[in-house]
Amino acid sequence: MTAPQLVEVILDAYSARNEIRDYFEYFLEPDPDKLYEKYRLAIDKELQRVKRNMLKARTSHINAAIKTFDSFSPGIDYQIKLRQYVLDNLRSATWAHYYTASHMNLAGRLTTELLRLGDRSETFAEVYNGINIIADHVSRRVAREFRDAVHEAIDKYESTSSISK
Repeated sequence: MTAPQLVEVILDAYSARNEIRDYFEYFLEPDPDKLYEKYRLAIDKELQRVKRNMLKARTSHINAAIKTFDSFSPGIDYQIKLRQYVLDNLRSATWAHYYTASHMNLAGRLTTELLRLGDRSETFAEVYNGINIIADHVSRRVAREFRDAVHEAIDKYESTSSISK
């Protein structure tokens, strides 16, 4: 492919696909705060989906948003920050509404990912304490299920990791 052909393909892709446009705009002028805010709002919108007091947040959409956010490589601190935000808001959403097992599974998986990221970034103690604060501030209605999901993930991570708390 010649240089002019390559430029034309890139310009066509840029104008045709939002994902490519977002990719180029972020990598030409990286702003992790703006990127974090964009994905935080998308996850907020998903966690506000409720029908007849039943939480209808689609965990697949939340997972996709986190995965897409991570694909931009915003930095491990922002990855931790987004996951803590999601875990805390998932706790709030399950407090206010009925929830499904997939929401508790998401809480467990987010906990495992947070511990792994905290371990990699050498902020394990801070992340661990943040998770425990989130898990301890739940209503009585969901306290057992949410805490169990979080603490099972912590125990599983500790059993497979060299770090033990």
